[in-house]
Amino acid sequence: MGAPSRCRKSAIYAAEDVETGEIEHVLERHPDVRGAVVIAREDTSGEKRLVAYVVAKDQAHLSIPEIRLFAQEKLPQFMVP
Repeated sequence: MGAPSRCRKSAIYAAEDVETGEIEHVLERHPDVRGAVVIAREDTSGEKRLVAYVVAKDQAHLSIPEIRLFAQEKLPQFMVP
């Protein structure tokens, strides 16, 4: 029996097939992130946006700008939630 595999998750966002699981994996590499979930969500104007929900490790303090900068350093702009 091998190592468990990640479930493939994707969404169509900005005419791109975005692998949300790949974005989650990148966010989870942040030293203060315990877990992450990324979804494509429609806002009130009907525009789709990528949204990330992250859980900090115990006693860690995360900020949105910190997580966004981390993602921008590792992902193409259209994949940054």
